[in-house]
Amino acid sequence: MHRIVLLVLLVTLGVCGGRSAEAQVRALVVTGLAGDDDRAATQAKECDQWKELLTGSGVKEADCKVVHDAARIEAVTPNVRDQVLGQLSGWAKEVKEQDDLVIVLIGYGVSRDGAFAFQVHGKRLTGDDLAGAFKKIKARSITVFMMGPGAGNLGMAIRGSNAVTVAAT
Repeated sequence: MHRIVLLVLLVTLGVCGGRSAEAQVRALVVTGLAGDDDRAATQAKECDQWKELLTGSGVKEADCKVVHDAARIEAVTPNVRDQVLGQLSGWAKEVKEQDDLVIVLIGYGVSRDGAFAFQVHGKRLTGDDLAGAFKKIKARSITVFMMGPGAGNLGMAIRGSNAVTVAAT
């Protein structure tokens, strides 16, 4: 993990101050379309590393959710897009204003006709999907880490929402 990513994560989690004692941190780590078995193994390893980093930084195990795009092996029901949007919808109902959210997208982002999409099997997870879901969440902060090609397009896609993007390609 790069030092700058770790620093941003620690600031987000309030390790460097500014977070109330009652605040909760929730995290969602998502792996997208891998393309081949080698990339799938790499993404699974990155997912494990993120989960370890998050739980080691104070996120409770129960508050660190993982969604894998396992469609290469078997049908994912519900699909990744629906699982992610379902988790964000649930958070919109339970998250308090002092809480922080960390979302990690591991995989490929593409831009089609100027619109960002995170590659998953089935219907893609778009920037509009994410921005719409983020606007309904009343968290103190939402930090989205996009790890992979096309990551830079995510920031433009969710502008106007209450989220900050950290892109690493």
